[in-house]
Amino acid sequence: KASPADEPEPGGEAGPADGAGPAGGSRPGGGPTSAGGGAPAGGAGPDSGAGPARGSRTKRLMAHRFARHAARYDRHAALQRRVADTLAAHLPSLARPRVLEIGAGTGLFTRHLLARYGPEGGRILVTDICPDMLAAAKRRFAGARALTFAVLDGEAPEAAAREGPFDLIASSLAVHWFDAPAQGLARLARLLAPHGVLLYSAIGPDFLAEWRAALAGEGIDVPAPATGDLPGVFLESRETTVFEEGLGLLRALQGTGALTPARGPRRLTPRRLARARARFATQGGAATVHILHGRLHGPMAGARPPGHRGRRAAPHRPARAPHR
Repeated sequence: KASPADEPEPGGEAGPADGAGPAGGSRPGGGPTSAGGGAPAGGAGPDSGAGPARGSRTKRLMAHRFARHAARYDRHAALQRRVADTLAAHLPSLARPRVLEIGAGTGLFTRHLLARYGPEGGRILVTDICPDMLAAAKRRFAGARALTFAVLDGEAPEAAAREGPFDLIASSLAVHWFDAPAQGLARLARLLAPHGVLLYSAIGPDFLAEWRAALAGEGIDVPAPATGDLPGVFLESRETTVFEEGLGLLRALQGTGALTPARGPRRLTPRRLARARARFATQGGAATVHILHGRLHGPMAGARPPGHRGRRAAPHRPARAPHR
């Protein structure tokens, strides 16, 4: 995954070239959520102020980048805000629900959850892997009694189980940060109440494919998001956008900290960056914005949860006819 090649030079950020696309935190409305392939959650209980959740090196680097940009994240999060608005249009009607948000970031999607379920007596647990992003959300919604906050690796959500089961689990642009996105969604779905809903958005595997190709020409490997097999996708959008000098979107992503780490032995030097920009420009400076929206459902009422070891029902024995 990440390698020292994509970390900043002493004195500054590596630059827009060191990543392929947004990833997490409030993505459209959330914050770097998650992930950690089974890693322990960083802050188990509500309003936890614990440090960042432990996870893979990629996720630790991601959380560090989001922390550095937390104060100015919202100024550059137009894409994240737009995706959050789209996802909010698919929120289900629920009365007094228990809600878990994964990867809330600064609260771009939290505002939709609060507006929709707060007045109806809902309880919303707002989580993120990055304490600085979560602190920004907590300041934004100071006084909102429907909200509680906890540092949590969304890919290792078991620490939140005692607050559930949840009628709704929601995540806007965070799932692609998971080490194993499809498996991470399956673990989250286990926390749903009967008939509960898991609603998410994520960047698709074709996100900024043109820019990744330009970097590949310089020997810089930026892997595509591992989101090609996500379950429950019901809405998929691809937009081709032309950016000034090919870097307008990348500057915005850098401003939010949402850059996917590059891997490989070659460092992205200023000269290689210039050549990649030129290659990108000769292709028209157009980049694909690929977004996925998905929905999963909880168990049917009466279904046993995974691992249930309760008493087995006695086998049915047909009644015997009376002896004559």
